[in-house]
Parts: sequence; C-alpha cells; structure tokens
Amino acid sequence: MPYVFNNMMQHRIKQYVDQYRDMLCIELDSESETHLFRHASEITRETKGGYLKGKIIVPKSTKPFYLRLSLVPAEPDIQGNSYHLHPNLLHINLRQNKKNRNLEMGELPHDVDWSFVFRIDPDGNVSRVSSTSQEKRFHQMQPVPDNSMYNSENIENRGSRVGGIYEQNLTTGPLNVPEYSNLSLTRVTVVKEGRYLDLGTSGLMLNIITPLQKFSKGGTTITDVLQQRYQDLHHRPMTTSQMKRIEESFTSKKTKVKLQRVRLMAEMFGCDHGMTFQKSTLSQIIMNSKSKECGPLRLHDVNPAAACHRSRTKIFILSFFKLVSEVKAAFILWDLENDVSINDPILEVLNQPEDCSVFNQTVVVCTAPAQDWNVIQAIKRKNYELRICAYRPSDNRMSMNSFKFEYLPHVPSEDTPSGFHGPSGFVCGSCHLEQYKEVKEELPLAKPGWQRRKHDEKKEIPDHLKIKKPMPPLCEISGKSNSSPLIFGSETMPICVGDSDQETTSIESNEVMDLSVAQTIQGHPNDKFLTLTSDNANEKYLSLTIPKYLSRPRPEIDPSVMTPPKKRRFDNHQIICDSHPIAVTLPPR
Repeated sequence: MPYVFNNMMQHRIKQYVDQYRDMLCIELDSESETHLFRHASEITRETKGGYLKGKIIVPKSTKPFYLRLSLVPAEPDIQGNSYHLHPNLLHINLRQNKKNRNLEMGELPHDVDWSFVFRIDPDGNVSRVSSTSQEKRFHQMQPVPDNSMYNSENIENRGSRVGGIYEQNLTTGPLNVPEYSNLSLTRVTVVKEGRYLDLGTSGLMLNIITPLQKFSKGGTTITDVLQQRYQDLHHRPMTTSQMKRIEESFTSKKTKVKLQRVRLMAEMFGCDHGMTFQKSTLSQIIMNSKSKECGPLRLHDVNPAAACHRSRTKIFILSFFKLVSEVKAAFILWDLENDVSINDPILEVLNQPEDCSVFNQTVVVCTAPAQDWNVIQAIKRKNYELRICAYRPSDNRMSMNSFKFEYLPHVPSEDTPSGFHGPSGFVCGSCHLEQYKEVKEELPLAKPGWQRRKHDEKKEIPDHLKIKKPMPPLCEISGKSNSSPLIFGSETMPICVGDSDQETTSIESNEVMDLSVAQTIQGHPNDKFLTLTSDNANEKYLSLTIPKYLSRPRPEIDPSVMTPPKKRRFDNHQIICDSHPIAVTLPPR
C-alpha cells in the first residue's frame, strides 16, 4: 500500500513540474496596473520612461518559438467586438539612437505597432521580428461596402465564457511574419534564469499608445488601427457595418471607458512552416492613470472637517486628479488598532453625505447630514474613527486616502433667542457652519459669438497691494559687501563700506553715514574707482569706494556753442566729491 501511494505522489509531482515547465504567464507589478497611456506624438527622440513592469514566464523548450504581444479589451464583448480588437498600440524602446528619425506628419515610427513578434531561441536570446519594407501602415484605410464579397462575418461565441471572462488559450488570429527577403531579427533581451522575460528598463521596455478618436490632419485614428489590425490578422478588409459596430463600442458615451482599460496578451506559436498556435495568456487589467473614468482617486484636503450632529454642513473635498461627474462622498469606519477600513453594522444606521456634486472636475461638494448622537458615541466606544472619502460608482473604486471627520455635540443656548445663529454670543459654533450662502456664481451658457473667458473692466488695486521695487546699489566691491544709506542733500542711496584691512564693515540697514568728517581721496588700483578715507583718529577708520566718474564735476555747457551731452543715469547724484573735504562718520551703537 505505501508503495502505491509513493508512486501516486511521484506521478503528481511530475505533473506539476511538467505544468510549470510548460507554463506561459504574465505577472505585472501592482504599480503597472495603473499605467500612463501616452500619445504617438510623445514618442520623440528622447525616451519618456514609465514602462510596464513585471515578468513574462515562458515555457522551457528545446526548439525556437515565436511570442506575439498585443493588447485586447479588459472584458470580452461578443456582440460589439467578437474579434477582441483594441485600438490602442504598443511602443517598444530598443535603446537605439533616434536623433536621425525623419518622419512625416502623423506617421507612426517603426517601434509603434498594434503587436510585436519575438523569436525566442533555446539559448535564451530574444530577437524582435520585423520587416525591412518601407510600406506605410495605419494610413487612412477604407472599409469595403457591406454587399461585397467579404461580407461573410459569422458572429459566434469565440473566445469568451459566460460572465464576460476570456476562455483559456485564446488566440486573436493566425501569426504572419515577413518573407525571408524582408525578414529582420534584432536582438532585444535574453531569457533570465531560463524562465522569464523581464518587463522594464532591464528587459522589454513597453509603453501603451492611444490613437486619435477623430480624424485630424496627419494623425492615426481609432479606425486606422482597427482596420490595419483586422487586415493583418485575416488578410481581408473590414466591412462598413463591422467598422461602425466596433468603433461605437469604444467611442459611445457609455462604453468609451474601454479605451482606458486593456489587458496585455501573449500568444505562443511554433517555428514550423505553418506557425501553429500553441497557447496564450492574459495579464491583469491595465488602466490609464490619466483617465478620470478609471484612473486613481487621491484626495488633497477636506474642509470643514467637523459638524454639529444636529445641523447640515456643506463639505468641500479637493482632489489631486480630475474627477468624473458621478464621484460621490461617503463615510467609512476606520479601525485605529489595525489601521484598516472595516465593515460594521453601525454603517447601516449612519447617514451618508447628501447632495453630492463635482465642481470643475476637482472638487466634490456635499452636505454632511444630521446624525443620531447615540450612533456617534457607539463609534467612539468601539475605538473606531469616522472618516470621509470619495468613491466612483462605475467601477466601485474608493479613494486611496481618507480624512477624519468629527461630529460635535450641540451646545444649547439659554441667553440667545430660539432659532438665532450668529458668529458672536454663546451659541453652538458647529451649528453656525450651517449658515452657508445659497447664492452661487454661475458662468453663462456657451453660445456662438459669446466669449465666456474674458476680463471685466480693469480695476485698480489698492496702493498697499502694489509691489514697490527697491533702489539698486550705486557701487560694487570685490568680496562680501554690505549696503548702507548715504544721505546727500534730499536723496538717499546705498553705498558700500570697507575696513582698512580690505575687509567689509558690517553696517545695519537703518544706520546713516554722516559726511561731516574730513576725507582724503586716493586713487584706486584699477583707476576706475576712488577711495575716500577718514582723517579723524577718534572715528573708526573707514574707506568709501565710489565710481571715479561720479567724482568728476559736471562741466558747464554753453548752449550757444555746443550740444549738451546725453543725460546719464545718475545725474541727480553726479557731484558727490569736489575740492572740499568730505566726512564719513558712523553714529555710535
């Protein structure tokens, strides 16, 4: 009996090992489940980063095989998109010099396509399979009429199970590689540890690209990608009805979120003559982090964060990212010990925020309703914390963070008449938050010939709000300098003061230099400045360096003889030094 049991265990272990060796799987990192979708115009000479991160586990094989990577919808749609086509594209960074890239307007580069095919050799080398032909792709292909010879589509349940789940080993279509004369193999990475391909900067660097929804000059649209993909897979053009039905499944108001949600699909084909399909796998759902329909929810601030349990208080919740109009506010319970949100029967008797609306795609405005004080006390007794957050009903996604919200007790007032609420006096301060304005400022409706974004008549701001520009210093000395006001007549201007050992003397900004002590004028070594030195032994030895041109007296000009010279910048302070002695004195500290 033990002998039979051991044989059964060895047989099962062998089955598990064989399944592991033959496994094909995509494991994306959690941070790649929200990925920034880019546009084709962003794929320029410099790299952008933000690649998908994870691993693609490939089977161990003694023969080479092909691996095709593409994007499919997050959930299958048999009625609208039976071939599981998705208009988003993939971009692969091959670490090549892109400075010589010369593309026409709207033309996609060779490293952007709806799929990429790789050849994986037994030695672990991974090479990209591409064509050397210069044939243009995604270039305004036109569907054929419905009454043509290609109108033979038979919609059937291909590739999905009941409940909108893809079936196992799904294939989108046969594999087609270029002919040998146009075939190009470019080594891009290797199979690490003989088991997986790395996604990211150390392996395959993949980005998701979104096309244009409507035609514009020189741009690749949704219809261009869908028709090119259908042509590559089935070797025939799309019919008009097919094109319209699939396009509407991505552009209608209710289903346009499908453009922002995809899965990465890996299909394995043999390297034989017929390139036989072997197996496939799908990744988790990848959502566009820039989309307000399915992107992340992260709050910035909530105000006010408290209310009286008897009043209705207006709450403003600010978001970091754009919000769709259906986003609402909600109260949750937070377990302080385990630091996690919990479900408790108290939530059934807790009143949720009312009158929720989204303003300017970034602010959730709601009203905190009145609550039963016994319910608030029951939350505190269980060591729970009441918090407010935001959630999106379309995908049941809650905001990444929440804020504490507190209900305060109602303070009755005996000295104030009933029903009176004001900012002063012994009244309930929490109830006063209820007195918000009912009048709102609304923009006029958009209409032809009316500009909503325009200035009113220009209004002068008060003088105390105007910025006053400080007067610049008149001299500069090498090294560290300090400014001190110099009074000459009725004008005040900053000067620089230095010690006898060529170090700068520090003077407070409110000190005024007095020009009452005799000075000696010395020439500066560079002959562009003059140094004024104090002769009074009782005063601190100072040196005042000024530009030499300021020391020259202004010449007398006869208007009848010559034209006056041009006015200089510092005409009012031109004559600072003359033949009379100049005194420089610091007041005592």
